[in-house]
Amino acid sequence: MKEKRERDGFFEYASRVHSAKLTTSCKVLLWHYGYAFNWNEKRPSYYSQKSICSLTGMSPSSYQKARKRLLELGWIIERKRGRRQCILVTPLVGRDDEEVVVRFEDYQSDDVSLDEAIRNLPDEFFNPFGDEGKAAS
Repeated sequence: MKEKRERDGFFEYASRVHSAKLTTSCKVLLWHYGYAFNWNEKRPSYYSQKSICSLTGMSPSSYQKARKRLLELGWIIERKRGRRQCILVTPLVGRDDEEVVVRFEDYQSDDVSLDEAIRNLPDEFFNPFGDEGKAAS
């Protein structure tokens, strides 16, 4: 029987985050929390705000907004350990962000299938070099 590795739970969680209707900063933060979470022992992420901002490229204000929004939507729970210690964060599966759902529906109406999009491409996409691409004789 195959033994589960520490990150095995992350892949299922990452798939849920990928399809969730959340802002980009919320998804980045969730991916980080999911990656840092110990799925075998159910031990929360312990990274500091400074470390997370450094690793993800987020500004501290974007981090704070995303973290608060994830708490509101039920995607994470926090446990404070002390004034000078990092917050422990456990990732969960929460609700979609209604503001993002509305924007997503607006974009969905314009979506076309991949096959239809390929059929509608101009000829130069199929032969980008034209006659110039032929070797000189």
